[in-house]
This record gives sequence, C-alpha cells and structure tokens, in this order.
Amino acid sequence: MSSWEKVMNGRYEEALADLNLEIAHTPSRGALNNRGLVFLHLGHHEKAFDDFTRANEGGDGSKCGLALWMGGYPEHALGAWTHGLQATIRGEVEYDDGGRGVSVAAFVFFAGVRLSDSQAIKAASSFLRKRSKSKNAEHWPGIISKRLVGLISDAELIATVDEGPLLQRLRCRAHFWCGVMALSAGDELAYYNQLKLAYEYGRTLKLEREYYLAYHELRRATSETKECRMP
Repeated sequence: MSSWEKVMNGRYEEALADLNLEIAHTPSRGALNNRGLVFLHLGHHEKAFDDFTRANEGGDGSKCGLALWMGGYPEHALGAWTHGLQATIRGEVEYDDGGRGVSVAAFVFFAGVRLSDSQAIKAASSFLRKRSKSKNAEHWPGIISKRLVGLISDAELIATVDEGPLLQRLRCRAHFWCGVMALSAGDELAYYNQLKLAYEYGRTLKLEREYYLAYHELRRATSETKECRMP
C-alpha cells in the first residue's frame, strides 16, 4: 500500500513514517507536498508550511497559503497568495495545468471575500477577468475564472463535470467556488451548503486544496475544535 493510499484510509501516522523515509533518502517536491498534506491532517500546520515552502521553488505558494489559513493566520495566507499572484503576473511561475495562475488568483479572491478585503478582491478579479477571455478558460482549472467573474452560473460550472475519473476532484473544486460566490453575495447558508458538498466530494482522495479549505471553514463555523485535526 502506498503512502497516499494510507492517507486515503486515514492511516496518517503510518503515511508520515513512509514519507519521512522517502524524503530522507530521495527528497522530491511530490513527497514534500504529500507530507505537508499529511501534516495538515494531523493539525501540524507549521510543519506543513515548512514542507510546502521547501517544495515551492518556482511555484505560486498556494499550498503555503493553505497551511497559513488552516493554522489560524488568514492575513498571512492572503499575503502568501497575493505574493504568488504577483509572481505569476511577472512571469516567474511555471504552470503545467493550463490554468496559468487562475487557482492562486482564486485563492486571493476567496481570502478577500472572507476578510472583506476589497483590494484583494479587485486584484484577483482583474487577473481572473483577463484569464476568462483565454481559450484555457473553457477547461479546468481555467474555467474557475469564468465563474468568479460572473460569466457562467453555478449550474453551468458544475455541468462541466458530469463523468470521468476526475469527477470527484473537480466536483469538489466546483462546489467550493460556487460557495465562495454565494458568500460574496452575502449568502452564508448557501456558502456552507456548498462547502459541505465540496468536502464530501473531496474526502475520498484528499487531494484538492479546496477540500482542505472546505473542511477548515466548516470546522471553524461549528467551533468543534480549535486544532482542526482532520478525520
């Protein structure tokens, strides 16, 4: 059983032991990112941040922001995401997912909405509006830009994911961003309902950043724990 299969089965301590050995012998960005996600599950946000930082060379820092947000430092998370967006605009980040910075800009938008930061919302929206006009905006993850600038509806975004091996992962992302749009319109109930769906779609594979944010936001809302240790 691979280390990530152990994560999927909730065997986090065993997965951590495997990843510690792997990183000790042959450190890689993939292993560091995976261990960082395991640390998030265990509530060790500072250790997660350290691993994401080590793995972020040439990246946009989106996972660093994730660790900061879940660790209780939302303003610092916004700062990390904003730094990643600015680096993207300067052409310093290489992307291989076709989104060309849409995801990190979306996280800036999310933080701006949650923190009522109009400047962050404005900066993210400007970037997303430009990306929404590109050919890549017809596909994932670029299509997130079209939802966040209001060019398509929730139903249209969700309809882009109706089958295939990526259904769970993309439905997780789709529902999260539909929720963020609901929150931006002042509808907290719809926000949390969408986050519940994002969490349910993401909880099997535990891969998407939106899954972790959805979990954290739901836990924060219910105040069940301050440590945010994941199931």
